[in-house]
Amino acid sequence: MRAAVTDRTKIVAMTQMSNVLGTVNDVKTFAAVAHEKGALFVCDGAQSVPHMPVDVRELGVDFLAFSGHKMLGPMGIGVLYGREELLSKMQPFLFGGEMIEYVTREDATWAELPHKFEAGTVNAADAAGLQAAIECYKRYGFDEIVKREEKLGEYAFSVLKRVPHLKLLGADEAAAHHGIFSFVLEGVHPHDIADTAPRC
Repeated sequence: MRAAVTDRTKIVAMTQMSNVLGTVNDVKTFAAVAHEKGALFVCDGAQSVPHMPVDVRELGVDFLAFSGHKMLGPMGIGVLYGREELLSKMQPFLFGGEMIEYVTREDATWAELPHKFEAGTVNAADAAGLQAAIECYKRYGFDEIVKREEKLGEYAFSVLKRVPHLKLLGADEAAAHHGIFSFVLEGVHPHDIADTAPRC
């Protein structure tokens, strides 16, 4: 990464956890490298936020985004965290109600954060659904969620390793997959595997 990021690099974007292999990237280190070159760091937390504790300050990221449905919430809503000093400097690119403090024929003043980026009618129903999902996570706690996921992952890993002609992709230990198992069956096209899957 140090060779790829130069003084001309403006933004570095990286996923924290792969939704294909379950691999967790060392975002904290990569964010530090980006900042050394004066670049902003954007973290895709769609896969990591529902599966592990994530602290944006500890990671040192400038932005982090995740989707609601990955947290067992509604589809069509997500979260974008941004450092306040950066969000304060940014101008909205979508316009509509809620984001305006006042408007004249010649000018407009944006509402305070985060409202200046919330153009149009608030998606209140999905926001309530996402809040309920987050509260559910908090009620069970990440320790319990991670413990159960690890147990299920170990079981799935052991079963998949015994399937003839099946090759697991990624690390050769269950814990490194974080509950995500990608595989190929020798001599069988993925479309054929999906098409022959049992249907309920």
